[in-house]
Amino acid sequence: MSDPEIWLHDTMASQARTRAVPVACAACGEPDIHPAMSCPTCGRMPATARIGNTLGGRYRIDGLIGQGGFGLVYRATHVLLDQPVAVKFLLAEWAKSTELRTRFQREATALARLRHPGIVAVHDFGEEDSDLYIVMELVEGTPLAKVILQQGKVLAEERVVRLLGGVCEVLEVAHGAGIVHRDLKPENVMVVGEGADERVKILDFGLALVQEPGSQRLTKTNAVQGTPVYMSPE
Repeated sequence: MSDPEIWLHDTMASQARTRAVPVACAACGEPDIHPAMSCPTCGRMPATARIGNTLGGRYRIDGLIGQGGFGLVYRATHVLLDQPVAVKFLLAEWAKSTELRTRFQREATALARLRHPGIVAVHDFGEEDSDLYIVMELVEGTPLAKVILQQGKVLAEERVVRLLGGVCEVLEVAHGAGIVHRDLKPENVMVVGEGADERVKILDFGLALVQEPGSQRLTKTNAVQGTPVYMSPE
């Protein structure tokens, strides 16, 4: 490049860095990093850096949906079938834990065993560049927690019966398969459809207890699992 071209290139790059909205590092929590640059604290790329990449040669990452305690969930597209999916990655800070890697895989196994319209379907599971991921059905809806807030914390009796009836039906299927969710709360219940067609989808089986002969118990004795405000008193 000539000197003017170099100056223009550097100026545009500087302006792009200035305009970019800082994001938090998904690995170490560093709160103010550029969305296209590695974290200066831990060296990991931010969550948004995955956007545009194709996972396993099949799933194009289109955007970030949200982050939970253990995973990041992205909207993606199966490029061969042109079908929308959701991809959940185990967070980088947990990826070095053998227990949490096993628990993440167990979530995929548990969901794959459960066939019910009220349970998010699993399509694939894999690992790429030490990142574990689950490819799931993309659920378009509204979390029950948000529905409750929108309705002023009071839902019509008929609607409560319909939604909770759907939740109970899902739990009956899961318990029949020897799977206990252990983190059931409004944030993990997605409401889809409208009116008489409104129904629920249960999400996030990351803390599920899989009860089957020979399965390894991952929770230590007296350890607490779940969200305290929604746990049973005992």
